[in-house]
Amino acid sequence: MRNYKFTGIVLGSYDWQEKDRLIWLLTRWRGKQRFLLRGARDAKSRRAGLFLTANVVRGVAHSSGRGIAVIGEAELLQPVTTAWRLKKLSMLLYLGEVLARLLPENVPEPIIFNAFLDILITRSPRQQVEKVVKFSIELPNWLGFGYSQEAWQEYQAGRLNQAQQKAEKFLVNLAERRLTSLQLLSR
Repeated sequence: MRNYKFTGIVLGSYDWQEKDRLIWLLTRWRGKQRFLLRGARDAKSRRAGLFLTANVVRGVAHSSGRGIAVIGEAELLQPVTTAWRLKKLSMLLYLGEVLARLLPENVPEPIIFNAFLDILITRSPRQQVEKVVKFSIELPNWLGFGYSQEAWQEYQAGRLNQAQQKAEKFLVNLAERRLTSLQLLSR
């Protein structure tokens, strides 16, 4: 088995077998990757809290025979804190779901990684909303799908809510099915 180090942003996770969890991470140089976190659903697990959506983590993984890397050691670099507003958390869930749905596996996406990380480290709520809207508009273009002209025009006019709605509509069409976290943004 080959060990390697990773630093990534958690895009999401889902339960796997009895006590494990599959984790989607966006890494700068390996792109979107799937990892297995053994024992994450165990009530005594200390590592499960590290892998919440939008947390930035660093660790060591080893390749398994099934093609899924298994996480060994891990540490939290940038947590999603409870001090952040619900609106911000819902935006992060939305972005995590969009990225998990649209990004191909194992394709390096340093521009997308850096832009998402920039959103995570921005403290000003106004700047953060602006960056999320701009990210939502530019993401399809970075992936080669072009961008929504209508969303870009609304963004340039300073109408962020309308720009976000048009960008979401464009992303939903790309993702081919409804994004569940959109319901959180409308509240």
